[in-house]
Amino acid sequence: MILYNCLLLFATLIVFSVALWHVDECLQGRHDCHVSATCQNTFGSFTCICPSDKVSDGKACHGFPFHWTFNGSDRLLTLKGAARFTEQDGRTVLYLDGTPGTFAETPALPIQQTNLSITVWIKRSPSPTSRQMIYGDWSSPHQFRFDVMTDARLCVDVRRDSSVVTGLLNFCTPFSATVPVNVWSHVAFTWSRVQHTGSLYINGDHLESKIANIAVETKVDLKNSGHTVYDIGLKRDSGETTDAFLSDLMVFDRVLSNDEIEKELFMNHPLHSLT
Repeated sequence: MILYNCLLLFATLIVFSVALWHVDECLQGRHDCHVSATCQNTFGSFTCICPSDKVSDGKACHGFPFHWTFNGSDRLLTLKGAARFTEQDGRTVLYLDGTPGTFAETPALPIQQTNLSITVWIKRSPSPTSRQMIYGDWSSPHQFRFDVMTDARLCVDVRRDSSVVTGLLNFCTPFSATVPVNVWSHVAFTWSRVQHTGSLYINGDHLESKIANIAVETKVDLKNSGHTVYDIGLKRDSGETTDAFLSDLMVFDRVLSNDEIEKELFMNHPLHSLT
């Protein structure tokens, strides 16, 4: 009985000590979450929670438009393998050398239930040997990919989330409209979830618009893969990587106009003179 009482007292002291030691940083304001995030208490610590339409960097919440300059100052960007920032044509850019395991990552973005525009500057290697992924989420269930085909056409695949049919919607530029090698090109894709229309641009030229053959849903959402990251320069299901220089990746939750793509993002950019 004495031993039991001693053990009970010991356990009580432990619980009391832990209770004294544990501090609710959220309640006491002793946390470093940004005002855009909500502090959530955990045992011995806290986490900073963002709304579903935002992305967290651990402390603050970030929303559309997302912009990665690739000049070495970007948040929400992780380099893998031999990926590095380098000087090219008087500008600091991201260089992916095409070796296995060389790519970059961003957090997964809340693009499933919104309009979408993706734009980026790319300088392809002189002798590409495979399909070159620019940006995507391409491992099962394969949500989307924005890439350059082996025949140099610009293409996008998006997977719809539908209770009726689940399949890929494909958009590609004509065979006469390609992304050249060894020079800078500005490429862009827009998607309207209401009009079911995807459009592709190279150097400000509106090259292709396609209305997906969908007759059921009034709005088409993309399939949420549940993945936590999206890839730059990696086709994750096969491990294929891209050999290219990249600058100014931007993702919007709206359909950019022709003028915005041509005049603001293409013609007003310093790399415009090198196309």
